[in-house]
Amino acid sequence: MNLGKKLVSVAAGVALVAGAGAMAATPASASAKAKVGGTTVITVPLALVGAAGAAGVAIAPIAPSGADATTDSVGVTFPITGPAEDGVLNHRGGLSFASSNTQITLTATKP
Repeated sequence: MNLGKKLVSVAAGVALVAGAGAMAATPASASAKAKVGGTTVITVPLALVGAAGAAGVAIAPIAPSGADATTDSVGVTFPITGPAEDGVLNHRGGLSFASSNTQITLTATKP
C-alpha cells in the first residue's frame, strides 16, 4: 500500500472515531442564545494514534485546538466561537495528518 493510501485510510479511521466521539461528547447544535466560549472535545483512543504512527502518519492539533493525553486516549479540544445562523456550533482549529511527503489539514469551516 502506498503512503498516500495509508494516510487516507488512517485519516478516515480517525474521522470515524472522532465523529463518534463528538456525537457522544456534546450536542451537534445550539440555540440562538448559545454563548461564545467553551470547547468541544473529541476523544481518540491511543490505539488509533499508535496505528497512525506505525503507518508513518503524525497527527497534531492546529492552533487554537489543543490536545491532552491520558493513559488510554487523547482529547482534542476545539474552541467554540458561537452559533451559526443554521444552529450548528462554530469552532476554530483543526487537525493535521502528516507523513514524510504528504500533509493533510482538516480545519473548521465556520470560524
